[in-house]
Amino acid sequence: MNIHVEKAKPEKFPCELLLLFSFESPERLEGPIQSVDLEWKGFISTLIKQGDFKGELFECHLLHTQGALPAPRVLLTGLGKRGEFDLEKWRGASSKAGQFIRNAGIKQLAFPIKKFDGHSEEELAESFVTGLVLGVYQFNGFKTLEREKIKEIGEVILLAEKDKEGELIEDGLRTGQTISEAVYLTRDLVNGPSNEVTPTLLAEKAKKIAKDYEMDIQVLEVGQAEAMGMGPLSPWPREARSPGSLSSSNIIKEKDWIQSHW
Repeated sequence: MNIHVEKAKPEKFPCELLLLFSFESPERLEGPIQSVDLEWKGFISTLIKQGDFKGELFECHLLHTQGALPAPRVLLTGLGKRGEFDLEKWRGASSKAGQFIRNAGIKQLAFPIKKFDGHSEEELAESFVTGLVLGVYQFNGFKTLEREKIKEIGEVILLAEKDKEGELIEDGLRTGQTISEAVYLTRDLVNGPSNEVTPTLLAEKAKKIAKDYEMDIQVLEVGQAEAMGMGPLSPWPREARSPGSLSSSNIIKEKDWIQSHW
């Protein structure tokens, strides 16, 4: 998934789908959704007044703009009651929106980010990216049948109206992607079959991470671990095809030593 930041107004931006969030009514519209509503001549506010979209937590409502906006589709997603809002609900709503968009077969979306309720653009971008990316996770590494039916979002564009906002969104995007990539790796290793995700593979993954992030690492074979009195940590059966291994790494940063174990 390609996620990047562009400077643009949401109501003027051409994309396959424009994603907007709203609190549960009767909260008034503000920020990006208000700008889009004004450009759309009050269509969203009228929809809410009629009760067709209530803004309940995780509620999703797909709209077709019929040429009223550069984006042919708008997805409204509910954030629930404003007084109960926090970043965890923001991540959850982002996840639900991502799943809805992916399942609808839509490949590209744009989402405007603007600070509100004391949350900065950086915080909102990080939580949005984390929620969206982790929400659409699929383990298809060993799927051989009907691969053409796998649905994936190809591009996500985070919109900023000002340069400073764009910089903050970029910072949040980087953090969100780092967290998501780490979780993806962990999920792939957990979901993979044991004949593929062997102790040797885990050791190779650990060595690659250590190299990428300038960490010292020591990989121990089963015999070495047992010789050091680490028998309980080497439970692999001796007849196993793939030999077991353990790894220990040290992260060195600004003279602080942080010990972690695999």
